[in-house]
Amino acid sequence: MRHYKRARPRPNAWLFALGIPAVVLFAVFSLLPYERMVARWPFGIGEQEVMAYQRWFDRRPGQHVEVEAEEFAFSTLGGGRRSLVAKGYSGEVSVSSRPEVNGSYEVVFPDDSLFRGQKSIVLMPADSRSLKHKYAQLMADALGLMAPDLTLVRVRMDGEDEGFFVKEERISPAYILKGRADGATLLKAGTVEAPLQPADTVGSDVGPVRFRMASTAEDDAMWAALGLLLQAQERRDLPEGDGALVYSPWRGSVEPIHRAFPTVKEVSADTAAPLVRFARQRMRSPSTYERMLELADTLRADSAVWAGRFAAVDSLWGPALSEGRSLGLTGAATTRQRERFLQRVFHPDAEAFFGPAVAATVDSTATTALPAWMERFRTEPDTVRLHRGKYDIEGDIRMPEGVALVLERGTRLFFAPGANLVINGAFHARGTDLNPVFIRPAEEGGRYGSISVQGSGNTPVVLRGVRMSGGQGGWIDGTERAGMLSFDRSNVRMDHCTLEGPSTGALVAIRRGQVMLRDNFLSGAKGTALLCEAVQGEVKACHFTGEGMQGASGIRLHGGQVLVSGCTFNALDGTGLAATRAAQVLLLSGTFKGCATAVLVEDLAVAHVDRCSFEGYRLAFEVRKRTASLGGGRLALYRNEGLGLGTDRAVDRYSSVTSAPAPDPVAWKQFGVYP
Repeated sequence: MRHYKRARPRPNAWLFALGIPAVVLFAVFSLLPYERMVARWPFGIGEQEVMAYQRWFDRRPGQHVEVEAEEFAFSTLGGGRRSLVAKGYSGEVSVSSRPEVNGSYEVVFPDDSLFRGQKSIVLMPADSRSLKHKYAQLMADALGLMAPDLTLVRVRMDGEDEGFFVKEERISPAYILKGRADGATLLKAGTVEAPLQPADTVGSDVGPVRFRMASTAEDDAMWAALGLLLQAQERRDLPEGDGALVYSPWRGSVEPIHRAFPTVKEVSADTAAPLVRFARQRMRSPSTYERMLELADTLRADSAVWAGRFAAVDSLWGPALSEGRSLGLTGAATTRQRERFLQRVFHPDAEAFFGPAVAATVDSTATTALPAWMERFRTEPDTVRLHRGKYDIEGDIRMPEGVALVLERGTRLFFAPGANLVINGAFHARGTDLNPVFIRPAEEGGRYGSISVQGSGNTPVVLRGVRMSGGQGGWIDGTERAGMLSFDRSNVRMDHCTLEGPSTGALVAIRRGQVMLRDNFLSGAKGTALLCEAVQGEVKACHFTGEGMQGASGIRLHGGQVLVSGCTFNALDGTGLAATRAAQVLLLSGTFKGCATAVLVEDLAVAHVDRCSFEGYRLAFEVRKRTASLGGGRLALYRNEGLGLGTDRAVDRYSSVTSAPAPDPVAWKQFGVYP
């Protein structure tokens, strides 16, 4: 029996054995349509494996393009310092690594040399996920959810090309200050124990703040928007301070911010940080889940518009994110990613993604039932009418939503110390000069809180012939009531009213509404007599006097657009009129006498002053940048009396003052008047 020795494989056999799979791979990845290549593969083959094979074996020519993007060039100066040269910017900056994403940087700019109004930015390496973040940012903007803008840049470090990065403004107090007109503040992580209860305090960048757990339609909309975007991005992290939750003192609510790359905290983690537990509690409320479905229906109605907007992003960002892959494959991948993103937005499944809905804690102490004595005066299902007579307000009263309060002439309200009246509907006071409506503290020298109206956007507040004193504002249900009279989201009309201090807050505080004030007298406030925040309207023929109160001021406009005409400002130790935070004001025929500073314009505010007289001032005009992340003020002066030759003003280098013999009709037109 013969034995044969097994022959060793020859080298060409090895090459042949290896060549067949290689030829097959070359054929598959060079001929397979890109739409099929980015689809789901069998046997658990993932996207990363497919892309790796494509890069080696796809030999189709003519598929690559050069990408143009703004360039950030950093240079080392020594001693840990760097300089940055970018479009419109050149200066020294601080650069440090960010722990959230490998290869990312945080860039901080000096206070006197901000980058396009930004104090600090984050640069994150761009990859295929960046498109989803950009989609989410665009959608967040449309839904009213705070989200820093994302832009694509090319980074060079000491001449070396680092590739493409996504630039996002860092969420900081400076960012919130620019984006919110309501005095909102960032919350700090790890300062409260969960589950959070009503009236708990939460740390913030300005100290402890209080908030409420009861939700409103506005709250639900913000959390629902965030929930939709997290599902669309397939992100199972929830916002955690620092830099992810913002507190609004106007409404006492905690609202989320959408960031491209937050610190990851899994929704299911039992040991999550306190504010993450709050976020989970808020996100999984039944009202939020219901609102998500409503938002999805609204967005789905504009599906073609969203598809077009995202396709435009793909065309600009896609080539930069190709990572060496062919343009055809990149286009197919971005199209698939765009379609999947929109599919998840239009058809959310919150319970499958976040878990079953969980009812939020409700503040049982904040009841809105009318007291028995007030029920007797309910003349209609939605109206309580108090006639001539005396009524004692012995504690906090919260009127039911939609129920109006009418005070007829001769009505007298006496408030116990610290008591508040919250109206969740219309408010009317119908006093006359001879028979006014009186609102006073029950005890001589006593101090109560406020009468406030929580409106719904255009809720009517019509007050005439009111004589009021003794209120100081404060907090109720976790919401700041900044004035003795506080109105939020209302259409306010006041005439022939007299309001007197001393009040530690404002005499009248109006937020997010319309205003028409005529022939009112406001005196003796320790702070600002009239505070208007994000308000549109007119203040006419009103009188503001300090009566010797230290720090007393007349009007403070925080954002918004207001015409102030025919008003007098007398003996005010603070400021006669202050415009800040991009407020626009037209000041006509005003009289300023004995004011420390007659007019203050700061932080992007614009003021036009015409036919006003000034007497006995320490400083007629101060125009400045007060906040580092904002710009200076702009003041335009026309035909005024009592001014010196330039020594009556203080103007910093960020601001400007112009003088002209005649007003600009175009500038005045926005206020509804003509020179």
